[in-house]
Amino acid sequence: MNASDQRFLVYWHFWIGLLVSPILVVLAVTGLIQLLRGDIESRIYREIVTDTITSPGRHESTQSGANPLPQDREMFQQRLQRGFYQSALDIASSELGPGIRTARVEIDNRRHRNPSLLVAPSEMPWPQRRIYVSPQHGIITGSLPDRTFFTRSLDLHRTLIGGTTGRLIVEFTVSWLIASILMGFRLWFLRKAPHRQGSGGAAIHDTRPQVIEGNTNVNRWWRWRSLHVALGTCTGLLVIFIAWNGLQFSELYGTLYHGIARSTGQYDYLLDKPKPNYDDNSQPNLPLDDLLAQGLSSGMHWQRIAVQLPSNADDCVTIESGGDFPPSMTQTLYLDRIHGEVLRRYELSDLGPFAQWNKWSYPIHVGTVGGITTQCIWGATMLALIAMPLSALGMIYSRWRRGTRVTPSRAVPESLAMRISVTILGILLPAVGLSILGIIAADWLLVPWRRSRRHSTPSE
Repeated sequence: MNASDQRFLVYWHFWIGLLVSPILVVLAVTGLIQLLRGDIESRIYREIVTDTITSPGRHESTQSGANPLPQDREMFQQRLQRGFYQSALDIASSELGPGIRTARVEIDNRRHRNPSLLVAPSEMPWPQRRIYVSPQHGIITGSLPDRTFFTRSLDLHRTLIGGTTGRLIVEFTVSWLIASILMGFRLWFLRKAPHRQGSGGAAIHDTRPQVIEGNTNVNRWWRWRSLHVALGTCTGLLVIFIAWNGLQFSELYGTLYHGIARSTGQYDYLLDKPKPNYDDNSQPNLPLDDLLAQGLSSGMHWQRIAVQLPSNADDCVTIESGGDFPPSMTQTLYLDRIHGEVLRRYELSDLGPFAQWNKWSYPIHVGTVGGITTQCIWGATMLALIAMPLSALGMIYSRWRRGTRVTPSRAVPESLAMRISVTILGILLPAVGLSILGIIAADWLLVPWRRSRRHSTPSE
């Protein structure tokens, strides 16, 4: 790498980090909060979400206040035989009245949760709200508050509480974070490389300062830099991995990602539902427990289940299910709502790469992919992400205290390889690409102003 390319990386790594640091700290703190949200909410709202009636062998652990043990397949089958889940629908219908219908039922047998129902007005799919039902007690146990500390922190994490504009700012921040980490890795590998000669005779070598006796500011700068490099090299790839999966839910990258998936037919399994031929579509739906039993006999996973109920008389039932661990769902079944026959079945392996990765992206981003171990690693990574901007500020302060220039000199990439790398990055990350184009356009528009200012400046 020549000297100009190196200065280009230093310049952009510095300014990107400086500009995105405040928002980056907000995203890291709110991300850490969301990492803990599930366990904390389960304890705070235990009476609403938790199934307090257990089998005899599990009654003691639940009454003592411990976390409920996971429900097994045998208990799930026993509940199906008793009409357990259809009774949840009947309770909701009786208490909410005819103007409200249940659109979706979600069952989490891993945590011994009450069935949760998404209900909506009968004539409209939206707005929907989530309620929890206890078939054992025959009541709706309630719903979680709409505006809690956790929902507000999630809104801050996603949109900075700024709607679409906030979502775009978050996307630009995350995209440039990925770019900055990649630049930092390139600079780190460059400095780790042995002494070599760059183009134009410029020497590129390890320029790390040595600790100087009595020079406190130099020593402080070196310690801050060592911390910054250690944090970046240890967590940089994981930060990119987490951030890139989060971009699937963004405005620009997410729209392009899902647009490509749709245009290549990878979401057809969801968008092109089978059309059953009913001799008499006025017949009622098969009880939910019978539909689930049919799905179980067809290989449905029992640990995590989401049932999309028919929205009209000609519709079918959609059942998505998953095992103990992510991805989000690994099987999709479409059932005849009257007879329970399997109309179509999709396994995760049947889907295209974009659709498959879409199933993985959310659990990876929120840290549920590997249980408590992953949550601990993700939490430590968020703390490191908070510390990285602070260590960079420490480096800047140390240079300022000793009277050294803080900001690096501006430079442009000279080599073809560097320009190609920047172009590829701009294509993969649309927010980065648009930013680069905007910077180039602004720089081009400012050329006449710079020339006129240079000509108007009196010579000494």
